Amino acid sequence: MRSAAPISVKERVRRHRERQRNGIVVAPVHVDENTIDVLVRLHWLAERDSADTGKIATAVSAMIADASSRFMRLLSEKGPRWKQ
Repeated sequence: MRSAAPISVKERVRRHRERQRNGIVVAPVHVDENTIDVLVRLHWLAERDSADTGKIATAVSAMIADASSRFMRLLSEKGPRWKQ
């Protein structure tokens, strides 16, 4: 669940600028129950956190980063002809 304390506008702006400096883009996505189940089964998300939107977002982000890293390694191993 989200924290009960709201974040100030100043803090949101600071976080936004920090993400921009780090090249991070926030991309909201819809996650259904099946996807949450997959995140739990693959140990990206603890079952106790399956209703916590912040933890779900962190798990999805980590999974995407890992998949991207694995794909880039595969691409570099196979070379540019892999796409053909």
